[in-house]
Amino acid sequence: MKNLLNHILTLLNLALALALVTGFHLSSTTTGSESQRQPALIDVAQASKTLESTDVVYIDARPGEIYAQEHIPPALSWPAGTKPTGEVLEAMRNASKVIVYCDGPNCKAAELVANDALFMHFDEVYLMRAGMEGWREKGLPVVRMYQENPQK
Repeated sequence: MKNLLNHILTLLNLALALALVTGFHLSSTTTGSESQRQPALIDVAQASKTLESTDVVYIDARPGEIYAQEHIPPALSWPAGTKPTGEVLEAMRNASKVIVYCDGPNCKAAELVANDALFMHFDEVYLMRAGMEGWREKGLPVVRMYQENPQK
């Protein structure tokens, strides 16, 4: 009996490890009415009107390296497939609206993060499908970090 319990615990640990390694995200565990909740859509023009607002948080769902190269000025980084940092959670708790974006209309990272935020019971979650591509096209401000090439 003890051996059987040990085998079951081992299998559960392996399943958990596999879920973590394969990029399991919170929204994949939703059930019932929570799985039907969808983030509201917001276009670039609407989102840009909130740029100066202190109670709106922008979340960049792209990988951290890409966020570091370029992002919307007040945005915080929460890469899809990861857990949000304490800083991100605190900002979201203090915000009346959360706007999530990634590269552009074909990028699914923002949708994953927005769904995770909804699962975590943040209600005012908006998906800006146009992403950085749409933001740049409108000539809106971005933070850019350029790497200098020291070759001579």
